Amino acid sequence: MALEMTQDIQQGTAYPALISEAQYITYIIPIRKAALNLSASGRGRDFLSGFTRERAITLIRTIKSANHFLENLAQYDQFLGSVNNLLLVKESLESQYEMWIPQHAQP
Repeated sequence: MALEMTQDIQQGTAYPALISEAQYITYIIPIRKAALNLSASGRGRDFLSGFTRERAITLIRTIKSANHFLENLAQYDQFLGSVNNLLLVKESLESQYEMWIPQHAQP
């Protein structure tokens, strides 16, 4: 789901005044990569595997690191649904994996 949301945001880059190339590279690309890695791991390994868990934690942290950018992006109607869904993915993963995420390690 996170991968699809970044594709929706990527399509919105037709609005260059809203998403700069630097923002795209800094925020969207890392989320896409983390989502792709988690998707591949989740399909090829058990949900509870340590490898999948680490990939989920990476995606959580990547979305959290983009929080300010996503909040600003959510001001625009064309991105609101995608941002909402990315944050929903983050919350869902945090709920599923919270027992393995040390509190001091969360950004």
